[in-house]
Amino acid sequence: MRDFIKAVINLTPLTADAWRYWRVYPNNVAACRGVYRSWEEAQAAAATEHRIRKRTDVLTYRAPEGVAIHPLAERDYPVLLHLAPLLRPGLRILNPGGSLAKEYASYRSLLPFPDGLDWRIREVPEVVEAGRAMLAAGDFPGLSFTTELAGAPDVFLICGALQYLRPGLAEALQSLERLPPHVFVSRSPMMRGAATFWTVQNIGSAAVPYRIENEDSFLAEMAALGYRLVDGWRDQRRLAIPFFPDGTVTGYLGAYFSRAG
Repeated sequence: MRDFIKAVINLTPLTADAWRYWRVYPNNVAACRGVYRSWEEAQAAAATEHRIRKRTDVLTYRAPEGVAIHPLAERDYPVLLHLAPLLRPGLRILNPGGSLAKEYASYRSLLPFPDGLDWRIREVPEVVEAGRAMLAAGDFPGLSFTTELAGAPDVFLICGALQYLRPGLAEALQSLERLPPHVFVSRSPMMRGAATFWTVQNIGSAAVPYRIENEDSFLAEMAALGYRLVDGWRDQRRLAIPFFPDGTVTGYLGAYFSRAG
């Protein structure tokens, strides 16, 4: 029966898109649907979805439970390769979207963190509250949590969270006290077929705006700020937006940028 269903929905792109829109999206975490020109439009669509479904938990964020060392994937190793030579006492790392120390804990298992390392995670208030309770109960040298995207970090590290930030990366970097000399981006959906747009993602406990960027525009914005692309890589993740083939992502982007001065 499952093979029959797959055969039917793959008869035409239209049936496949209809299946993804009406069946896959509501029942699968990380699925997306809809195309919007701005964060505001995508947020309004998520709110409308909440009202239609009459689910009280659709727009409720649930903080993750406890720090964990996550298994590293192939896409993590370029970050480790380029981050390792930068580690020194007093290095300041700003890690937006770092959850409950996901990268901190996983990287710490492989890299020797120096004394005085300042690793600051910027997160939503629920995660910051959970993170500060975690710090009070455990040993996490140099780690702190904040709701503010601020400061003068030496390293800006964002893994799997850029697509949720309301400003683009260039705007976020310019909001800091100075442009960080080193910027790492990982697990970011990029494509070349269309201009940057927003969609709505099902994350299980919420429906949220989700940005899919035009790769060429993204790289041009970074170059305009004086950043040099040192290395770039892709993972194998694919994301298709129903009824919008130009926005299909065929590999989430990772990149390391360096800036002199």
